[in-house]
Amino acid sequence: MEKINKDLKEILVDNEYEVASMLLLGENDVDNLTYGTVLHTDNFPILEFSDMNDYMRIDVQANLKNLMKYKKEDLNNYFIGSGSEIKTLDQHFLLYNKYYRNYINEYYRRVSK
Repeated sequence: MEKINKDLKEILVDNEYEVASMLLLGENDVDNLTYGTVLHTDNFPILEFSDMNDYMRIDVQANLKNLMKYKKEDLNNYFIGSGSEIKTLDQHFLLYNKYYRNYINEYYRRVSK
């Protein structure tokens, strides 16, 4: 990661912990989220035929809120490192989850006014 720290700073990402803490769902979480849905494939391109009224709709808050419902896994299990590195990563995960939840809450607070 030290080799790309300069590149990370250019996109306003401070360090490798910040990159890792942007991970929202684990593999099992994604499996639960997508269970029973129709797959988008070359032979069955469902997204190309989606409702065009939804095109360019801003729905970050709603999507993030839905994703957070499926967040169950301990994402630290996807990483290796020393005890202090994992502790630092865990602190970043907690901080980012707080940011995500604050973003959702602030949006709905403003919309409900």
